[in-house]
Amino acid sequence: MRYQVVSRRRRSKAQWHFPTTALLAAIIAIAITAFTSMSAHAQTFSTIYTFQGGTKGASPGSLMFTPSGNLIGTAVYGSNCACYLIFSLSTSGTETVLHRFTVPLGDEAEIPSGYVLSSNGDTLYGVSNYGGDYTACPEGLGCGFVFSIDLSTHAYKVLHQFKGAPKDGAGPNGNLVLDSAGNLYGMAFGGGANYEGAIFEITAARVEKIIYSFGNVPDGTSPAGGLVRDSSGNFFGATISGGTGTCQNGPGCGIVFEVTPAGKETILYNFTGGSDGQNPYWLVGNSAGDVYGVSRNADNVVIAVFEVNSKGEFSIIYSGSYVSEITSLSMGPLGSLYATASGGNVNSTCGNTCGQVLKLTPDGSGEWTATVLHAFDGSDGDDVSFGLVTRDGDVYGATAYGDSTGDGAIFKIVP
Repeated sequence: MRYQVVSRRRRSKAQWHFPTTALLAAIIAIAITAFTSMSAHAQTFSTIYTFQGGTKGASPGSLMFTPSGNLIGTAVYGSNCACYLIFSLSTSGTETVLHRFTVPLGDEAEIPSGYVLSSNGDTLYGVSNYGGDYTACPEGLGCGFVFSIDLSTHAYKVLHQFKGAPKDGAGPNGNLVLDSAGNLYGMAFGGGANYEGAIFEITAARVEKIIYSFGNVPDGTSPAGGLVRDSSGNFFGATISGGTGTCQNGPGCGIVFEVTPAGKETILYNFTGGSDGQNPYWLVGNSAGDVYGVSRNADNVVIAVFEVNSKGEFSIIYSGSYVSEITSLSMGPLGSLYATASGGNVNSTCGNTCGQVLKLTPDGSGEWTATVLHAFDGSDGDDVSFGLVTRDGDVYGATAYGDSTGDGAIFKIVP
């Protein structure tokens, strides 16, 4: 992978450096294990769009569907900066740039992610972990912001710029959640009353407030990797540190939590750093309140896919031969999960391995099995690190590199 693995060390609150979206993804960086795939290339794989680089972008990711069937995602553009754009890809394969993020020289890139659509599907909401007001937060990198884009007019608007602790969050990350009243909710990696991260709300009137600030032990710290909302309106998530566990990479091993809209927190599980792992990340779930994520060992190698069900019961559902290669999770049909992973084919284009798409399925005994849906070989893509999306039973994703141009592509798999 192209990300740098970093060890998280405790810093003074004045020196705290919020990780970029790329570095947050790097927390789940994996140790690549070479093995022979037991599943051949899926015969239902197709490339639906190849990026050409330049002004139209390269290295796509962060996909979502609109009600009309268009795909929205993020890509990189620009030769003098790591600038990002948001694109729309029509059902006929036409790309339209919705917005370009331009960054002053020397400032941290504004990386859009965390997308959610308005209830009528005409407005896109998202976050950037860095940027916004570059005078805010330590080190002058900006505390991040929440934005909207009108999908008809492409009008772009900043809804909130975070200011950091102790009155505001900093470093928003993971997906936004929208309720039926039009209120937006999300997580901030840092900031909050205790400088340890927060859950925020942006009301339908676009007024921002902190509904919960994470604290010190026994609470979790540094929430990251996705917010899940159940049918009762409660929020579920994970923190990569804090809690009562003792782990060598930082204070605490992380927790899975539940927070009500009124701001009452319940700790559902404390990671110990043993067979259950530590630093949980990439939480996904369903409206019933069942949530899934990955945990790692002290070397940042993924060792388990876990579930915390709607009763608050924790279990490891998969720790098989593919587990160390998993880079993201997505919900699949009928209680299954899809995962992106490294591994797979090896050639000179990809370097070590080109990546693969997995399906995780329960076998009825509490254990889950992994099936390779597709293994990339460079000519059809390389580095499938971002989450997958589904539509009408089909699976869609993005490769950051490879394909005919080397600039990445959007693919479709019919399972």
